[in-house]
Amino acid sequence: FSLKAGRDLSHRVSADEGATVVDVRLESQKSTWLLAWGDELKRWARAELPELDLTITGKSWLVTTTVIEIAIGFVKNVGSAILIISLLVLLTAWSLRIGIPGALANVLPVLGTLGFLSLMGDAMDVSAIVSACVAMGIVVAHTLHFMARYRRQPQAGATPQAALQLAIQP
Repeated sequence: FSLKAGRDLSHRVSADEGATVVDVRLESQKSTWLLAWGDELKRWARAELPELDLTITGKSWLVTTTVIEIAIGFVKNVGSAILIISLLVLLTAWSLRIGIPGALANVLPVLGTLGFLSLMGDAMDVSAIVSACVAMGIVVAHTLHFMARYRRQPQAGATPQAALQLAIQP
């Protein structure tokens, strides 16, 4: 063991000698590499030291696994959010011909953000999840405002083309 000055093994081994702390310093790596390394370490420990109760900790590990959990939750919940938003858009439009393109327009920001990340080879992180949510929120708000303005125009006697022009105007 190579311990810093003033430190002895009592900081590394439990009083009953049933547990020990092992520090591993790694160079900064992508989260995918870190997760693969952790999985490989766990596989090795199960095969070579089955009695070992291995727990990986540390800032990088905790942040990486937290982001993965957030991403999994995002993916699970985005489907239900898209379904609810699409139903709202369809109800606001009162027409499948107008509602379906409006509903699809609300899906594109999320798919575009995640597709761009995938194309660039980046992993999904918290900033990407927040960006996709903000983009979806902006598009939903604009779509619902547009649909409401479009629906008012024919009631005032405008043709569908004129109603579209009036709905687009600020």
